Parts: sequence; C-alpha cells; structure tokens
Amino acid sequence: FMQPGTFAKYTLKRMKEHLTYMREVGIDIIILQWSFENVGDKVSNVYYDDSFDSADKHGTYNDSGKALVETLLQAAEELDMKVFLGINNNDEWWQKAVNDKAWLTSQIEVGMEGAKQIYDAYKNKYPNALHGWYFVFEYYNFKANSVQIDNAAYLLNGFLDGLKALDDSMPLMLSPFVSSGNSTAAEAGDMWEKVFAKANFREGLTVL
Repeated sequence: FMQPGTFAKYTLKRMKEHLTYMREVGIDIIILQWSFENVGDKVSNVYYDDSFDSADKHGTYNDSGKALVETLLQAAEELDMKVFLGINNNDEWWQKAVNDKAWLTSQIEVGMEGAKQIYDAYKNKYPNALHGWYFVFEYYNFKANSVQIDNAAYLLNGFLDGLKALDDSMPLMLSPFVSSGNSTAAEAGDMWEKVFAKANFREGLTVL
C-alpha cells in the first residue's frame, strides 16, 4: 500500500529495488492510494502525465511527480506484479462525506476523466501491471440515514459503472475506515448491508 508523496521522486532503478524487496517477502500486489488530488472539481497534485485542460486545474496544480505512475507500472510489469491504482483523492471528503450529492457528482466526473486518461496512456503499455483500480474515498462507519445510504451507493456506483464501461475486466478494490467510536459492530454491519444492496457490483465479487 503506497502513498504517492513518499515515492514521487523514485527513479525506475530505485522503484525496481523497492518492489524486489517486496517480492522477496511474498508481496505481489501493490495499491497506489491515489494518482491525483483535487480541490473541489479542480486538479491539484498529479502523479501521472495528465491531459487536463487549464480550466480544470486548481491554482495549486503541481505535476512535479508526474512520472510516478508510469515508473511504478513499468517496474511492476518487469517484475510480474499487479497494481491497483487509486484515482482521485480529495481531502474535503472528511468534511463532506456522503452529505452533499452535488459534490459527490463532481468527484465522479473528475475521477472518471482521470481514470480514462490513465487507462488510455498505460493499459496497452503495461497490460499486466495495470490490473485494477482502488476506490480512494474511505467509507467510515456511522449511524447513516436513508439519504446518506443512497448517496454512498451513488458515489460507489458512479465509479463502478464508469470503470466497467472503460474496461469490465479490471476489478475495483475498496477498503473502509472503521472506528469503534463511530458505531457498534451491528450498526456498521447494517450500514454496509444497505449500501452494498444498492451497489452495482459485478459477478465474482470477493470481499477481502
């Protein structure tokens, strides 16, 4: 599990050394937590060679780490490792969460534009390494009402449906943030059941 800021300046040689150490302890799947960051619907930090229009870039736009995604994919391809790429990360999530549907829509739109750019640039070049996607927004357990449940499913389905249309052979991995202070185990289970009942998962879902 890799956060991009830590590895943004790695050369291909250093990345291959790092991944080789991971292989030596039995790790062959890598998750890059996100490939770019955005503020609202404007792109800020990017870790791949993006093609966003200038109107879509935030005042803090920074592409100094744009070699990371390709460096990681090239190293993983050579070492026969699989990569799940996170798409867009937005720190506003921790304030907005699933309470603002318009904001959720903007995250789906910018996220899917980034995913398409990444797919078009790298899937044919690194077909085995670019194995799947990672859902960046960490759903956390709380006592959710029906609107929040619907919004959580809406965000998840925006990525599930968009990524399926892009390439239905690539899985989507997601992982929640769970805190004992937010709800009981039973309440958390009830929330996940309700969200997942509305999710457009494909056949073959595996919960790890």
